[in-house]
Amino acid sequence: MHSKYLLVILTLVLGLWGGRAAAGELPTGIVQGAAAAKHSDAVPGPVPIDSTTCLKCHGKPDIQGVTPRGMTLRLHIPEQEYVRSAHGGFRCVECHVGSQGAKSFDVVPHKLSAEESPTCLNCHQKGFDHVVEDVRASQHYKKVGGKVGCADCHEAHAQPRKMPEDRYEDAVEGDNRPCVACHTNLTRFKTIAGRAVFTQNLSHEFLPEKEKHFRSVRCVECHTPTSAKAVHRILPKEESLKDCTACHTERDSLYVAAVRTYADDAPGAGGFLGRNLFDEADLVKRLAQAGVVLQPDRPLRAREIPEAQALAALADAYAPGLVRQAGMDRRGGLVLAAVLALCLCHGAARMAGRKKGGELRSEYVYPLGVRLLHWLNAVLFLVLVATGLSIRFPEAALSLGMGGSVLVHDAAAVLLVANFAAFLLLELATGDIRQYAPRCRGLSERLARQLRYYLWDIFRGGPKPYPITREQRFNPLQQLTYVIVFWIGIPVLALTGAPLLVSGLAPETSRAWLAALHYAAALFYMAFLILHVYLSTTGDKPSSLLRGMITGRHEHVEERPAAQNTLES
Repeated sequence: MHSKYLLVILTLVLGLWGGRAAAGELPTGIVQGAAAAKHSDAVPGPVPIDSTTCLKCHGKPDIQGVTPRGMTLRLHIPEQEYVRSAHGGFRCVECHVGSQGAKSFDVVPHKLSAEESPTCLNCHQKGFDHVVEDVRASQHYKKVGGKVGCADCHEAHAQPRKMPEDRYEDAVEGDNRPCVACHTNLTRFKTIAGRAVFTQNLSHEFLPEKEKHFRSVRCVECHTPTSAKAVHRILPKEESLKDCTACHTERDSLYVAAVRTYADDAPGAGGFLGRNLFDEADLVKRLAQAGVVLQPDRPLRAREIPEAQALAALADAYAPGLVRQAGMDRRGGLVLAAVLALCLCHGAARMAGRKKGGELRSEYVYPLGVRLLHWLNAVLFLVLVATGLSIRFPEAALSLGMGGSVLVHDAAAVLLVANFAAFLLLELATGDIRQYAPRCRGLSERLARQLRYYLWDIFRGGPKPYPITREQRFNPLQQLTYVIVFWIGIPVLALTGAPLLVSGLAPETSRAWLAALHYAAALFYMAFLILHVYLSTTGDKPSSLLRGMITGRHEHVEERPAAQNTLES
């Protein structure tokens, strides 16, 4: 008889202890990852049903449930995602508690007890005080309060573990999925926020290449404080990061820092060691068997990725300002400096030996259409140079800012191609296209004669071998240069720039070398612009050629070339 009373008392004590645990006390022996299996033995009295039994139904993609109010329930649990998830070692019944024990799961729908089922904080309260503080300080909590819970952002059945072998970009889509699910779904957003927003589509108008950013950068990198790892403290959009140079720079890039250390604080191998959350002995033993050496002077970091590998995580995609060829930058800078120095030295020598000319005469040489297209072309090239350098070197002191530069650069590029097409049509319609075509016969002799003038005769005040006339505005060296600039350079710029402007025109892995070729072509045009501006000062007066492209009238000192020096010879 006494034994029966003792059995009843013992049963009541155990029941009260289990109720306290379900009400909010943290059970001992909980560990995610490799030691998650211990949790099964620590939770008192779970129904002896294995997860494989549940997945026989819930693992089917076509399983559905509808509430009495007509709302569709998401009942499908992808088995592979569940097994690999942070909760993969748990049994379903440890979180989904039946109101009638094992019999609760014999009927459909199952009879679950909301009061007895544990919440996230039953396990995650200890050591997560900072998370609770961040959530309460977040914009989500301020706007909608308790309507947004843990499960709205963290998929309990497929919350991935950040494993050391994982690649950063593979985890981005999963991390961003809950953000996109709310912020692109009008119905769900209205359900949570209590108001309808008809433009809730992740607009990010200021952001170039939006889809690439969504695939490569976690939302929380920009929408939480960058000074601390407070990923649960969602900021108002006015305070979110909009500075492109925070990531697109080779110095202290936020993106590189995120990729390098993304698994450090995650519940991976050893991520919770030293935090007094559970008995570490079993996990330390498992890590030792796996060959993981624990550092005695600091907590084990799940992974720190070398910077080179972090950049390689871009999968050879082009990230302006972040991935660039330092060798090409140095060589390009040296070439431009050499061209500028050559022009300055040549100009100084030319001014020193310059002779006073006679009376200037002028004649109408440059048609209005050519002049208008020329100056529009010059403005577009200067805009492209300024914005292009700002995109490639966003951290530079004279940078115009990456966000605006990308938009202006793209627009200027389209206008440049349109301007070149208009120029080509005009020249073909008027027959003026012949001005830019050098005759092959005797070309080498004419080039040698023009080069001799630039390298020798110009310093002595000698006559031009090919004076500018209405019938022939360009000397043979200019004609050959325009063949390269117009018929080779512009197509290269357009063909390499178009895939960078429009996604899908070329494979993603080709963008890096396309960007390098585009930059090389841009360096060539910058060198050409320096030479072009300098040669515009080689008229009979330093400003004669420049004024001619404004007024259309070419100013020159009367001189008549020898018969053998004409282009027709």
